Amino acid sequence: LQHLPCLCPQSPPGQAIAMRAFLLMLCGSLGLQLSCPATMSSGRSSSCYASQEITGLTLTQGETVIATAVASDPANADAPRLFEFAIPSDTAPNQYMVTGTAGSDQVQVQVQVVAGGGVLVLGTDKAKYKPGQDILTRVLCLSTELKPVVTDVTVSVKNPEDLKIFQVVQQTDVYGVAVVSIPVATETAQGGYTISASAAGAVDAEGVVTVEQYVLPKFEVTIDQPQETVMVQGVDTLKVTGVISAIYTYGEPVPGSALLEISGVPKVTQWFGWGGPMMMGGDMEPTPEEESGRQLASVQLTMQEGKAEFEVELSSGDISGLASLVLVANVSDPATGTRQSASADLGLSWTEEELEMEVDPEFKIGLPVEAKIKITPAGSGTLSGPYTVKTQWYQGEYGSNTAGEPITTALTLADGMVDEAVSIAAPDTETSTCCVARVAADATWEQRQEQRSCCLARAQIQVLAGDREVGSACVGRGFTVSGQGLAVSKYVNAPTATAAADGAVTVQMKVLSTLDLTGTQGHVAVSAGGQPRFAGAVEFTGAVTDGVFAGDVEFSFQPGLLTSAPLRVGISAAQDRVAVADWAEVAVPAAASTTFDTSAAWNTSECRPNDPVGLGVESKAGSKVFLLAVDKAVELLGAKVAAITSGSVMSALLGQDPAPATFTPRMCPVDIEVTAMLTMLHGTAVHGPSSEPCPTTFNNGCPSWGEQVFDDDMVMEMAPGMAGDGAAEDRAEGGGSAGGSTAIKRVRTFFPETWVHEGVEIADGEATVDLRAPDSITSWRVASFATHPEDGFSDGGVSDWLVVKKNMFASLSMPAFVVHQELPTITLTIQNLLDQPLTQVLVTCRLDEGFATNWTSPFSSSDPVAGWGPVGTARVDVPAKGFWTGSIRVQPTQVSAGLRVYLSAQADAAVGESDALQRMLLVKPAGKRVEKAQTQMLQDPSEAITVDLPAGLTAGTPGSPFVRVSLVGDILGNAVSNLEGLVQVPTGCGEQTMIGLAPNVYVGDYLQSRGRLGTELRGRIVRNINVGVQRELMYRHPNGGFSAFGTQDDSASTWLTAYVVKVFAEASQFVTIDASLIEAATTFLVNQQTEAGDFKKLGRVIHEDMMGGATDATGLTAFVSLALSTAAASFDLPAAGTAATKAAGWLAQQEGAQVYTKLISIRAQAAAGAMTVEDAATAALALRTGDHWSSAQVSTQPSYYNMPATLDVEATAYGMLIVVPSSQSGEAVPSARWLVSQQNDRGGFASTQDTVVALEALSALATKLAGSSAITCDIAHLASGEDWTTAVAVGSITVNDDNFDVVQSADVAAPEGGGKVRLDCSGTGVAVATVAAKWNVDAQDEPEPLQVTARWASDDGGDGLQETMQVRACASPREEVTEETRNLLAGYHILSVGLFSGYSARESTVVAEGYEKLVMRTEQSSGSLEVYLDSLPEGGVCVAFVAQRDHMVEMVQPVASAVFDYYEPSRRGEEVLNMEVAMDSEGQITTSLAPSTTAAPDSSGCASLTAALVVSLGLWSFL
Repeated sequence: LQHLPCLCPQSPPGQAIAMRAFLLMLCGSLGLQLSCPATMSSGRSSSCYASQEITGLTLTQGETVIATAVASDPANADAPRLFEFAIPSDTAPNQYMVTGTAGSDQVQVQVQVVAGGGVLVLGTDKAKYKPGQDILTRVLCLSTELKPVVTDVTVSVKNPEDLKIFQVVQQTDVYGVAVVSIPVATETAQGGYTISASAAGAVDAEGVVTVEQYVLPKFEVTIDQPQETVMVQGVDTLKVTGVISAIYTYGEPVPGSALLEISGVPKVTQWFGWGGPMMMGGDMEPTPEEESGRQLASVQLTMQEGKAEFEVELSSGDISGLASLVLVANVSDPATGTRQSASADLGLSWTEEELEMEVDPEFKIGLPVEAKIKITPAGSGTLSGPYTVKTQWYQGEYGSNTAGEPITTALTLADGMVDEAVSIAAPDTETSTCCVARVAADATWEQRQEQRSCCLARAQIQVLAGDREVGSACVGRGFTVSGQGLAVSKYVNAPTATAAADGAVTVQMKVLSTLDLTGTQGHVAVSAGGQPRFAGAVEFTGAVTDGVFAGDVEFSFQPGLLTSAPLRVGISAAQDRVAVADWAEVAVPAAASTTFDTSAAWNTSECRPNDPVGLGVESKAGSKVFLLAVDKAVELLGAKVAAITSGSVMSALLGQDPAPATFTPRMCPVDIEVTAMLTMLHGTAVHGPSSEPCPTTFNNGCPSWGEQVFDDDMVMEMAPGMAGDGAAEDRAEGGGSAGGSTAIKRVRTFFPETWVHEGVEIADGEATVDLRAPDSITSWRVASFATHPEDGFSDGGVSDWLVVKKNMFASLSMPAFVVHQELPTITLTIQNLLDQPLTQVLVTCRLDEGFATNWTSPFSSSDPVAGWGPVGTARVDVPAKGFWTGSIRVQPTQVSAGLRVYLSAQADAAVGESDALQRMLLVKPAGKRVEKAQTQMLQDPSEAITVDLPAGLTAGTPGSPFVRVSLVGDILGNAVSNLEGLVQVPTGCGEQTMIGLAPNVYVGDYLQSRGRLGTELRGRIVRNINVGVQRELMYRHPNGGFSAFGTQDDSASTWLTAYVVKVFAEASQFVTIDASLIEAATTFLVNQQTEAGDFKKLGRVIHEDMMGGATDATGLTAFVSLALSTAAASFDLPAAGTAATKAAGWLAQQEGAQVYTKLISIRAQAAAGAMTVEDAATAALALRTGDHWSSAQVSTQPSYYNMPATLDVEATAYGMLIVVPSSQSGEAVPSARWLVSQQNDRGGFASTQDTVVALEALSALATKLAGSSAITCDIAHLASGEDWTTAVAVGSITVNDDNFDVVQSADVAAPEGGGKVRLDCSGTGVAVATVAAKWNVDAQDEPEPLQVTARWASDDGGDGLQETMQVRACASPREEVTEETRNLLAGYHILSVGLFSGYSARESTVVAEGYEKLVMRTEQSSGSLEVYLDSLPEGGVCVAFVAQRDHMVEMVQPVASAVFDYYEPSRRGEEVLNMEVAMDSEGQITTSLAPSTTAAPDSSGCASLTAALVVSLGLWSFL
C-alpha cells in the first residue's frame, strides 16, 4: 500500500479520500485480514488496513514502540479499518513488527523499514578487473525528485571471502556525485568483490565486480543467419546456412580459419505456469545431455575478408526430436595466435506456423474472455490456414460437464500472418440454485456437485488450422464472493497512453462490468516500477448491452521521469458495498520523459595513437557531464560497462515491486476483485486469517499450478583517466634512420582499458574536452550522463566508435601470466593495412633482464642495450593488407609483477612507417600454495606482541613467500569470511535439513546484532529458513515429533525433535512459525519426560556430530530442557516451561559428568530459572582449565588437521554463553581469545556444528563488549638471526569506531628470510590481529584425508599438450570410510583442477561421471577450474571436461589440483601434476606426462554406471 500517493502528505485531499473509500470497499466481508506494505520508508507515511475494526495498531522493535497508527477518518464509522503510520525520519533501517489488536485477538505483520530520503546509484568503469588495477567508482545521490543531493557517502568493499577490505567517506559535489578510486592489491583473492554505498536518509546501493587475470580479446566473432527459425516438418534434408564474421577491435577483417560446430537441443514439453515454463515428462530438470545437446556436425572454414559462408546439410534423422540447433564458431587468427568464439541458436519448428497467445489466467463471471492471438510462418514458409478459435466451456466441480456447444471464431489471415484479438462470450447457464459460490466447508462430495452443477468452471481455448490443433489454453474460474466483476479490455480494445508536449500522459481504456456503471464515479491508481504516479477519481461513460456494461474511461496526469517499463493502471468501482476492480499494463509513450538532453561525440571517427582528439559535449547550461570511455575489447570480454544510466537510476529509485507482508497462519482464498487491485499495487495477492470457516475453493479442472499446456512451438505470455597531452610522450630511438629504415618516433606504452573517466562542467550548453588517443590499436566509445542542481538527471547514451590504428603496427600476444621457469611462446605480429607490400621491415625484439631465450630464425642475436636483456633482430616482408607473424620462446628466470617485452617494426624510409610498443608479462612463483595464519585477540592492549613466522617460509620456491598482517575491530576476525558460506539452502533428510537450516538462523542473528544484515542477505536467510521449515515438516510424525526420515522411521527422535524446537523458536525472529507446530513438538517432548525429570531417548540419530556432547542421559536431558526453555520464551507454552524446570531439578542432582555435559546442564538450569545468572557463571568458571574449557575429549584426528578437538570448541562456546550474561562477562574474554585463535585459515573451526555454537558465543560477547575502540598497532619485521635494532618498519594500522569492521592490512617486504613480526599496539577497545604467511612448496610433506588425481590426454592419445585436451580429475577419501567420516563426506566439497599455463576449461563440457546432479556449479579462476560438488561419494568421483589452448606456453610448470571440504578446508587432498620437458640444441621442445605416483580412486563404484557415457564421449582409451 505504500504505492498509493494518496497516503503521502503532499497528495491532494480529493485523491486521498477517493482511494480511502476504495480501500474500504475492497475489505468487503472477507473476515479478519491485516495487510501492510512489506517495505516502509522512514520520514514518510505508510498505511495498513484491516478487514475488521481493530482498537490499536503499533510499529515496534522489541519492546520499543516506534510509531502508533491513527485512523485516517475517525468521523467515518468504516474508516478505522484504514490506519496511517507517520514513520519518524530517524528510524533506522531494520526489521520491525506491526501489531494489531481486535478485541482479544492480536495479529502481527513483519515489515522492513528502509531509508526514505533519496537514492544512491553506483557505477564502475568496468565489471572485470585484473589484480593491481584500480576500480574507478562513481556514486550518484539523488532525491526522489531526481535532483542531486550533497551528502556524505560511505563506500565500502568486501572481497570474495566477505571481508570488508576498504572503506572511505566522501562528500558528493553539488551535482550529487562522489568519485572514489578503489585500489586492488596485486596479491589478492580473485573472484567477486562487492561494492556498497550508503548515505544518511538514502537507500543503499550495491554492485559486484570481478577481479581475475585475463587477456583482452583482439577481435569479435558473430554468426549471421538468414532466419531465426526454420520449418522442418516433412523435410528430408535441412540446409543450415549463414555467415561467420570476425572483425578486429579496430575495424579491420580477421584472416585465418573458423571451426563451425553444430549441436542439437532436444524438445522438452513445457507447461507454462505462474513462474514460467516447467519441464514435464520425467525429471523436472533437464539432464546434462539435454543441456549440452548432441553433436551433429563439425566443419572447417577459411575466412575471406573476415567472413566465411557456410552451408551444412543435416538429415531428418539428425534433427529428429530436436527443438533447436546451437551453432558455435571458433575463429583462429594466425596473425595474433589467438582465438575467439561466438554462438547462435536456430529454432526448429515442427509445424508450419508459430503461435503466440496472450490470455488472462482466470475469467470473471458474466464477462467475456479476451485473447490475443498471433500466428506467423515458421522460417521462410507461408501460412495456408484457415485458422479458427474454438472455445468449449465446462461447468460443474472440476469442469466435468460441457456447457453448451463449442464457440467458433474465424481468424483473418492478412499479410501472410494472423494478428488478432478475440472476445469469447460465456454461456448464460448459471442460476442461484445450482451455482453456490460459498459451499460449506464440511459439505460432502455429492453436495458440492449438486450445489455447483451449473457453475462455469473453465474455458478451453483451442487455435486450429483446419482440424489440426496449433495450441490451446485453459482459463479457469476466478473466485468472487459477490458474483460481480469488472474487466479492462486488454486486447480487443487495448489501453493506450499518449503524451503531450508538457509531458502529461493521457490514458484511455475500455472497461466491461456486470454492474451498470453508467454515470458512476470510479477510482484509478497508476504505478511505474512499483512507485506511485497518480491516483484519482474517474467517471464511467457507456451503456449496458445483453447484461454487460461497456464503457470508456479517460484521465490525464503528470508522471515525472519514466523508463520504457510499462505503466500499471488499476481501476475500481462500487455499488451498494460491492467492489469490483481490475488492472492492466499500458505502454509508456516515448515523449513522456521530461529530462533535458545530453550528448557526447568525437570530433573524428579515426586517428593514430597519441593524436590529439576532441570530445564535444552538449548539455543544459549549469550541468556537469560525466564521461566514461573504455576499450571495445573490454565489452568483448563479457565485462559490460557498468556505467550510470537512466535505467540504473530508475532501478535504484523504483526498486522491485515489494510483496505485501501479511499475517498468514491460516489461508483463505481472496476475492478476485480484491486480488486485481492488490496485484496492481504489489505484484502478488494478499491472504489473511479468518475467524470464520474458509469458503471452499472451486476446482476448475485446469492444470493444478494454473499452467497452460501448449505445443512445442507455441509461446504463451501471461497478460500483463583522462590521458591529456602527456600520457605517452614521443621518445626518439636514435633520431635518424637505421639502415634506410624509418626512425622510431615513440614507443607505445599507454594501454588503458579505461581511457576517460572525468566530469566536465557545462557553462553555456556545450564544451570540448581535449585528449590524446591511447596507444591501444582498438576502438573507443564514450558513455555519458549529466546532472543539474535544479533540473535533475539526464542520460547521454553512448557515442559512435572512435577507431585508433596505424598503417603499420606491431602487436604482442602472450598469456595473462606464466609460472616461474616455464617456457611461454610470445607471438609477434606486424600488421600492414596499406595497399602496397612492405619489404625488408626491420623487426627488433628486446627482453627484460629477467628473461632467457635462444633466438631462432628469422631472429639473430643483436648488440645488447643498456637496461635490457636479450635483443634479437630480423628482416621480414609483410604483404599488402596482410601480416607477418613469428614467435619466440622465452623463459622467465625470476618472479616478477611485470617483465618487459619490447617489439618494434621499421619499414623503408621511403614508406615512412614505423611502430614500437612495450608490454609487461606477469610471472608467478612455482609450486603449491601453503597458508598458515596466527590470530590473536587484543583487548585494551599495552604490550608488544611477537609472532614467529613459519619455518617453511625460508624453503618456499623463489618469489613465493608472502606475509600479510591484518587488524579488524570485529572479534570474530576472519570468521566473518565464512558467514556467506554458511548461508545455504537446507536439503537432505530431516537431520541434514536442520544442519543446513541452523546456520542461517545464527548467521542472521549475529549480523543483525552488529547492524550488518543487509536487505539482500536477509532476504536469502528468510527464504532459506522458510524452505528449511517446509522441508523439515516432511519428517514430522503425527504425534508432533521429528525424525531423520519421518514416518518411515519407527518413532520420532527425542533429540532431533528438541533440535527442531530450539532452532524453530530461534528462527521465529525472522519468519512466522505456527505456534501450534511448536506446541505439538513440545508436547511430544514433555510426554517423554519421566517422573524423575529426565527424558527418554527415542528414535535414532544418524549424523551424531549434530549432537556434540549431548549423547548420554544427562546431556540429552540438558539439551531437551534448553530447547523447551527457548520455546517457552518465544511462545506461550506453560507446559514446556514447567517441564524444563522439572528437568533442571533432575540435572542439579547429577554428578560425575564430563565438562561438556556439566556446562550444557548448567546452561539448561539457568535457562529454566533454576539457577541465577551469577550462580551459573560461577559454576561454569569453576570448570574452566586455563583460558578455555576442555571437554576431555580424546582427538582422533591425525596431525594434518592441526585443529582442536571439536568438543573443546563447543564446550568453550557453551561456557562463554553462560558467563557473558553475568556481571563476570569480562572472564569470557580470555576464552574468546582462545576461541579466536583456533580458527582455521577461513575463519571456521573443526566442523559446521562447532562453528555455529562458537558463532553464537562470540556474537553474544561482541554485543556485550560493543563500545568505542581506538587501537593503533605499529608493525615491524625482523629477519632471522638479527636483533630488533635492525627491525624494518612495515607500517601502522589504526582501528576506530568508523572502520571497526574493515580488515586493514600491511604486507611484509622480503619475508623469504623468515624471522618474526612484532605488533606494538596500544589503546582501548577490542580488535583481532592476524599474521598470515603464504609460500609455495614443491611437494606435500604429510598424508591427507582425501586424495585427488588429474590426468590430461590428447584426442589422438599422443604425448604432450595439444590444442584441445581431455582432462579427467578424480577425488576420493584416502582413509577407510567410517561412520564419522561418512557424515563429513555428505557435505559440500570443492574439486579444484589445476590448469596448465595457456589453457582454459570449457565449462559447458564439465560432467561428473555417473552422477547427473552432483556438480552444483563451476567457476573458472586464474589457473584452475573450481567444481562445486554436492557431496563426495565414498567410492570417489571423476569429473571430465575439455581444456583448450589459448596461448602457447612450453616447459609448463607443475600445477596443483585439490579436493577439500567446503566447511573444513583442512580436510583436503592435493596433487601436483608435472610435465616431463626437454629442450634440444635447436631449441625444440618435447613434452610428456610424468607418471603418477598416486592411484586414482577405485572406479568400481562408478565405472559401471558411466561406461556408456565415457565411451560415447570418446575420452580416453586408458579408462
